[in-house]
Amino acid sequence: MKKIQITQDLFVKILKYFYSEEFELVDDELFELYRDIKKGIEQKLDAI
Repeated sequence: MKKIQITQDLFVKILKYFYSEEFELVDDELFELYRDIKKGIEQKLDAI
């Protein structure tokens, strides 16, 4: 398993995604968060 260092912004997005029920996010917001998280992690992995 590779270890990557993520930004604070990406970390907050991951937390919001996992606690989406408490934040009462709608599907569009969840999809946007998922897409941003996936893109951010892929960029970090590509840099390795």
